[in-house]
Amino acid sequence: MLKLADLAMREDFSLGALFVSPARRLVRGPAGEIHVEPLTMQVFVVLADAAGQVVTRNHLYDECWGGVHVGDYSLNRVITMVRRIAAKVGPGAFTIESIPRTGYRLVVHEEINECSSGLIAESQKRVITAATLSAVLALTGLYCFLMDRWPKEPTVAFAAADPRSLALARSIGIAATEKATEFDTDFRLLDEADHDRHSADFVLRVREGVLAGDPTVDLTLISNVDKSVLWNWSARQSQDGAGPVQRAAETRGAMVVVCAAETRANGRALADEMTVKLYLDACAKFESWSGAELKLLVAAFQRVTEQAPKLRGAWAKLLISKSEAIEGYPPVDLKESLRKDIRSALAHGIDIPEIYGARAALLPPNARFERIALSDAALARYPRNIGYLMGRSWMLRQVGRMDEAATAAQNAAELYPRSSAASTEYVNSLIQSGRVDAARTVLAKAERISPDAPNLIGARWRLEMRYGDAKRALAMARSGDWVVDKPMISFLDAKANPTKENIDRAVAELTAQYRADPLEPGLLAQALGEFGRPNDVIQLLLNYPYGSESGDGAEMLFRPSLREVRRDRRFMQIAQNFGVADYWRRSGTLPDFCFEPGLPYDCKEELAKVSPRRAKAL
Repeated sequence: MLKLADLAMREDFSLGALFVSPARRLVRGPAGEIHVEPLTMQVFVVLADAAGQVVTRNHLYDECWGGVHVGDYSLNRVITMVRRIAAKVGPGAFTIESIPRTGYRLVVHEEINECSSGLIAESQKRVITAATLSAVLALTGLYCFLMDRWPKEPTVAFAAADPRSLALARSIGIAATEKATEFDTDFRLLDEADHDRHSADFVLRVREGVLAGDPTVDLTLISNVDKSVLWNWSARQSQDGAGPVQRAAETRGAMVVVCAAETRANGRALADEMTVKLYLDACAKFESWSGAELKLLVAAFQRVTEQAPKLRGAWAKLLISKSEAIEGYPPVDLKESLRKDIRSALAHGIDIPEIYGARAALLPPNARFERIALSDAALARYPRNIGYLMGRSWMLRQVGRMDEAATAAQNAAELYPRSSAASTEYVNSLIQSGRVDAARTVLAKAERISPDAPNLIGARWRLEMRYGDAKRALAMARSGDWVVDKPMISFLDAKANPTKENIDRAVAELTAQYRADPLEPGLLAQALGEFGRPNDVIQLLLNYPYGSESGDGAEMLFRPSLREVRRDRRFMQIAQNFGVADYWRRSGTLPDFCFEPGLPYDCKEELAKVSPRRAKAL
């Protein structure tokens, strides 16, 4: 498989009259240059590597989509984008032939025909009549007219205030390119070498400085149409936090650049200036599944969709924000509002991946079969969508399909290595499947990229608290950087110093806490499992009164600390109580632990005892 990381290692090469830089995602030709999205470059490189041979569709699926057969729509879209490379930077430089029922072949033309001069030069190679020459000239004019007015993606230029600011400007540009792929947004990034950077639709000015010894960053997005300021963000932080302030600038700047590009289509604005400003301000605070309070952004995105109903990006972020608010804790009752949004989006011709996730948010918490089916349908159509790759991992962890969950999360993290949300889900999937050392490696790498990301900070806490070094977790809890209650302190103290007295005190405090709030049995079950009391865990979970509404709370059933509980045949009744057994029956797929060597019971038989009428489904 040709991964994004592989593109970064590929050397530049020539393709006829074109210069191709896979690492920079840049193609330069006689008519200019273009930056392309990562997937387009991947397909382009695979076709170019074939040196004129036919590349089958299956080979493209294997190399560029990780073996997922995404279907004609997605593949044809990318092939169209590859063909546009030649149309924009070197008309006639290459063609892509479609081979019926097989695949594609890239054919390089060493001598390309530029717009006017090329067509006329070709006509002069023949003895032609004046009438024929007139026809050639007319067609040439039409060709140039169409090429000049071919729909262009929005363009964004980066302007570093000084050499000190150049590295940050480039870093924001790289992050914006990746974020654009995540949200399926087309735009052209213009750097210092682009000759037409002064005609860009938008300019992001980047300035790094120092004020009273503290590093500062100032970002300003300007409309190149009327030179108005659309968005500004400034930050100042002490020197020991220089990394985080740059990370915040990178995250916000990249998101704002992508959102700005979304406000233009086919050379025209989709929203007025005030709406664009509102949208960019909300976008700067938006990062899905990052721990951010997205419910606070709902009103802003709602207003933007009302003012600019053709702005696809605003609809996407509105649906994500409401879905996360509905499924968050405590949940926000926005279901009827979300249903209206889905209908409104479709009525305006907005067919976007986020609609699948919004429909899933409307389902009951334990509708796992339907939720996973929606996720599978979304990934079949949008195989590189980060939200659905992470969501699939999370949902599979709730039903015990741990290996598949880790694979889905790994795909997301590798496709989007700068996404702290993708790295967090990958870490969570690894630690839940017991691969703590691998989780530490992934987390350390992600922390170097995103040192202040809230979800990575939470992942570090969960790793140490649940599965890692209890003494380190205890130190973190007592540092004052965390809001940690007394039962949690007692639990960590018992893990670090497992005397009978400490264990009994921790269990007593956690039991009292659970009785006061019986919605959350996870930490008590974790502690009882850690301290070797599987029978107590079984009784706790068999009598849990809210299993039918457990939703993502079923994830705790498959933690390493509950391994002995899963080895007891009564676990199938617990799975029934939490609504997980119903998924196994309807899907015909048993959880991973059912195939562990030495399991003292047969999962199918025990599942049949829980519900004999449905056992034949397996």
